Amino acid sequence: MKNQQSGRSRKPWHAAEAKSARLNVLLIGPYDPSSGEYTFLAPPLGVWRLAAHLRAVGHSVEVFDPNCCHDAPRAALRGLLAERRWDLVGFSTTGMTLRYDLGLAHLAAADCPHALIVGGGMEATFNPARLFELGPFDLMVLGEGEKPLTEIARRLAAGEPVTGIPGTALVRNDGGVQRFHGPAMNAAELREAILKTPYPEMPYQAYWDRLIEAYRVDELPYKAAREARLAEIRSVRLITLNYCPMGCTFCSSTNFLHSAQ
Repeated sequence: MKNQQSGRSRKPWHAAEAKSARLNVLLIGPYDPSSGEYTFLAPPLGVWRLAAHLRAVGHSVEVFDPNCCHDAPRAALRGLLAERRWDLVGFSTTGMTLRYDLGLAHLAAADCPHALIVGGGMEATFNPARLFELGPFDLMVLGEGEKPLTEIARRLAAGEPVTGIPGTALVRNDGGVQRFHGPAMNAAELREAILKTPYPEMPYQAYWDRLIEAYRVDELPYKAAREARLAEIRSVRLITLNYCPMGCTFCSSTNFLHSAQ
């Protein structure tokens, strides 16, 4: 079956080329070109956490954040895609950044036709059918990505089909979307994943420099500038939970794991 809009052949039910047990994986965070209008300008922690998890099982993993790169995001991504043969390219998506995420996904699919293109994050979990319709994705990851991505990578390395993996969704031969629900991480698994988060690799200074420029704090009165620097700019986010304790029924954070499971 082909994606009618992208013309890209879907590969999830076929064995991929097995080159090595060590895959080259590129993970890309949600793209907010307004640098914080829809997202907080900071390293995408979930993507970095997934990178550390896949590295721990032997794969070579890079993280690309289109919100904080030296060149224009599309040019920077294209240069990165040309650096090596990528086996898997994964995108974290949100509803608010989706149109920009889709643009980068189509770029990656065109430049890396041999790679498995995987969607994940909020939008992929809640509406995988729409992402399959609009994007060049071969597979969706539902909910937390640690378990399904580990199994996807294992099967790719072994040349096995990546069908029926818990925590994923794919397009059936009849055009429908099939979800394979999987359990969220338990407390011990979440703790282990959080402790692997590679904070030393994250270029926080680059983010802070961009925020200083965006807020123009040097033009503010001293007290306002000081508060902006401390409260909004020189901050580091931490993952402590895999759910929101507020429990608002309308909120995607509340329903994220419920939908995936």
